[in-house]
Amino acid sequence: MDYAINTEDPLLVKNELLSLWNRCLGSEFPLDIRLLVQQISLDRDLHVFFTARDEASGMLIGAVLAKRATRPNLNGEIPARSYISCILVAPEFQHKGIGKNLLKTAESWCRHQHAATIALGSDYFHFFPGPPYNATAESDHAIAFFEASGYTKGTIEEDVIANVQSLDIPLPPASRTTKAPGFHIACSTPELRPRIFDFFIRAFPGRWNNEIHEAFAAGMRDEDLVLVIRDSDQSVAGFARIYDEESPILGPGLYWRALLGPNPGALGPIGIDAAYRGLGLGMDLLRAALAELKARGIRNTVIDWTDLGAFYAKLGFVPWKRYVMMQKKIE
Repeated sequence: MDYAINTEDPLLVKNELLSLWNRCLGSEFPLDIRLLVQQISLDRDLHVFFTARDEASGMLIGAVLAKRATRPNLNGEIPARSYISCILVAPEFQHKGIGKNLLKTAESWCRHQHAATIALGSDYFHFFPGPPYNATAESDHAIAFFEASGYTKGTIEEDVIANVQSLDIPLPPASRTTKAPGFHIACSTPELRPRIFDFFIRAFPGRWNNEIHEAFAAGMRDEDLVLVIRDSDQSVAGFARIYDEESPILGPGLYWRALLGPNPGALGPIGIDAAYRGLGLGMDLLRAALAELKARGIRNTVIDWTDLGAFYAKLGFVPWKRYVMMQKKIE
C-alpha cells in the first residue's frame, strides 16, 4: 500500500486523531476531546506531530507525537532529552512497517534537536509514564516493537486505585490536623500564593515547580491544592494536588475516567519538604487530601505514576494500571 508521512497540526485534525486513538487503545485508555486538547494546547515543550495517511483515500492511518524537553527537570536542569509521547497505527494497517517508519521519522527529528536520549512517555502533559505493561498480547507486542528499535526497559511504575468513600478517614475539618506538633493542613488561598512558590523553589525545583506555575496560569482552583503549613510562620512544608471532573485541569489520574464510574477523582503529585520528612506528615497529608475528595462525594480515585504501591496500600489502594519506563540513547 502507498502512504505518505507528513507533519500536521494535531489540533486541526483532533477529531481524526481522537478516532484513531480510540480504535487503537480505547478499550483500556479511552481518550476524549477535552483531554486531547488539554495535553496538546497546554504543553510548552517543542513538539512535532507526524501523520501517516493512505494516499488513495487520505485516511489517517498512523500518527506519532514527538517532543524536545525545554523545561528544567527536578534537578533544575534542562535535560538533553526528547520524548515519544504516543505512537498509533490503525489496527487494520499494523504489521506493514508503518509504525517503524513513523518511529524512525520521529527519531530523526529528535536527533536534530540535539537530544542525547529519547524516552517513551514521561513528558510534560504526557499520556503515559511509559508504555503500558499489562501482560496482554497487545502490550507484549508493543514492548517487543520498542525493544527491537533499541529501547531498553527500566523501572515498573503503576497507577493505584481506591474508592475513597470506603476509606476509614475523617472528613474535614478533623482531617486537617497533624500528629506532629507545629503544623496544620489547609487548602491553598490567594494569600498563600507567594509562600507556595517559595516552597516549590526551595523543596522541588524543576518539574514540579514548573508545573505548579503552569497550573495556576491555567486556572487551577485553590481547593485542588492541599498544603501542610507551619504554624510558626505560615510557610509551606508539603503539598498534594487533587482533582475531580470539575477541575480546570484534568490530572493524570483522571485521564481514563470513563472507566472509573460516577464521581471519579485523582491525587498526585504529593511531596513533603526534605527538612520535615520523618515526622509522619506525608501520611497525614495523604489522608487529608483524600478526605477533601471524600467530602466532595468522590468515589473511585486514582493516584498515578508511582512506585510506592506498598505505602498507598496502607490506606486501601490497589494496583490498577502498570507501565514500564523505556528509553534509548541517540547515536
